[in-house]
Amino acid sequence: MTKATELGRLKDVLDAYGANPDNWPEDEREQLEAIASDHETEVTAWVEEARQLDAVLNLVPEANVPDGAVDRMLAKVTKPPSAPVVDLQAARSKHARPRGGFDLRQAVPVGIAMAASLMVGVLAGLSDLTASYIPNTGTIVLANAGQGAVGDNLIGFESFTLAEGDLQ
Repeated sequence: MTKATELGRLKDVLDAYGANPDNWPEDEREQLEAIASDHETEVTAWVEEARQLDAVLNLVPEANVPDGAVDRMLAKVTKPPSAPVVDLQAARSKHARPRGGFDLRQAVPVGIAMAASLMVGVLAGLSDLTASYIPNTGTIVLANAGQGAVGDNLIGFESFTLAEGDLQ
């Protein structure tokens, strides 16, 4: 291993396991201790930082875990799912076939619906069916916000009368 790789591994172990070599992985412990002693000047700050973090973490009380809770959680996690599992890679490749431009199976129903709605609109506009919905005569009262003095009403009303033929 190169010096950078060795120091990087030592830094990772210090971050994960702390400054106490007894907590380090057994199969790497001797090698990591040798690296730490060979590169003591570079490693001193890292070891001190890990010691300080260990001291802070040792102040935290241990969690009270009910008996058997860990085993129950592990059983739930390791249990295979009851629903069927879908292989997303296979599903994507199956449905990812290239489409050749325009698909008439989808365009025809949409086109028919649009043409029908256009015809209904044109026929309704040309016929007298809309006359019962829009009056030719009558009185319409509009409300608007007035901008007068404090004593004036905030809402003023204006009324006007539609004569026959005003709506064209």
